[in-house]
Amino acid sequence: MVAKFRAIILILVMIFFTLPLSATDDLAPPAVDYEKEYNSFISSIPDEIAELLPRGIFSEDVTERTEAVTELTEPVGFLGIILDMLGFYMKDALGMFARLMALVLLSALAHAMFGSMGNKALREPFSLCTTAAIVAAVIGEQTEMIRMADQFLERLLTLVNSMIPLIGVLYAAGGNVSTAAAGTASLSLFLSICENLCGITLMPAVGICLAFSAASAFSSHLSLGEISGTFKRMYTYGLGLLMAIMALVMGMQNQLTAKADSLSARAAKYAVGSFIPVVGGAVGDSLRTVAASVEYIRSAVGGIAIIVIIILLLPPLISLALGRSAVNISSSAAKMMGCEREGRLLSEIGNIYGYMMAVCSICSVIFIYALTLFIRCSAAAGG
Repeated sequence: MVAKFRAIILILVMIFFTLPLSATDDLAPPAVDYEKEYNSFISSIPDEIAELLPRGIFSEDVTERTEAVTELTEPVGFLGIILDMLGFYMKDALGMFARLMALVLLSALAHAMFGSMGNKALREPFSLCTTAAIVAAVIGEQTEMIRMADQFLERLLTLVNSMIPLIGVLYAAGGNVSTAAAGTASLSLFLSICENLCGITLMPAVGICLAFSAASAFSSHLSLGEISGTFKRMYTYGLGLLMAIMALVMGMQNQLTAKADSLSARAAKYAVGSFIPVVGGAVGDSLRTVAASVEYIRSAVGGIAIIVIIILLLPPLISLALGRSAVNISSSAAKMMGCEREGRLLSEIGNIYGYMMAVCSICSVIFIYALTLFIRCSAAAGG
């Protein structure tokens, strides 16, 4: 009996001393496999934007990607991109400004001529003609601006849609399983809202505002400019409020699910450490290594995504800002020269440019905020 007991004890001791070796071999830090999702994200970047990015972003080495992000965020490199875009879009803005100022000067000259001749009856029809010419000159430019803003929203949605699987993989690799489910679901909801509320309604909303502004300018009895302004304010305020609420909900959701994942990971490590002390320490070290690797990759990938969104936003934002400046300066010149009808119309058109800038900026900011949460969330496995 004693011999059997001693044999059992010997077998248990042998098993105990062989467990750490086999367990540590099985629990070695695994490589985070996300290349398929990352390549899908990279392929969604437009070619003209990809040409502006450092080559290291397309490297297979995570360290090179991080160095490329650091290089791109340096003031000199980013300022160079902005200056190149300013130079490219300045030509179109100056051309539009020259056409509008020519029409304003022609209208002011006609007003002065008819006023000096005492023939004020011809001033009104001539003013209507110049107003119609301004509308015709602006419609072509504004159609191009709407197309650019619409293309930006489409590219933004495609980019973020390609980020959702990548975010889910990197969340799950760090042990944030609940956060992965909640975060990808929230981003999918944001995509749906932006696609339906912004992408589909942007062009009709701009067309309605332009129609109200033109009708108000052509008729001295109709005052539709205030209706157009109210419509734009309601749209942008409503969109901003909705995005703010969703950002708040997503931030709270992210914090709660991250804490829950961290608590679950700590409970699992504590249980392993309590039952198998030596293996528990090895498991903890292994998971902390994995968590540090995942957070490093997240920083690189999230930084690349944020930079790409900003560079995507720059062309429509710069083009709209330059166009708005040209229209507002022409409006001020028209009012100063006594062309009230033309000045009022140009002022309304400038507000429409500002409205499109607000829609593009709000959509960009909400996705940048979501990516910032993705970067800042700690890996539960390292808790």
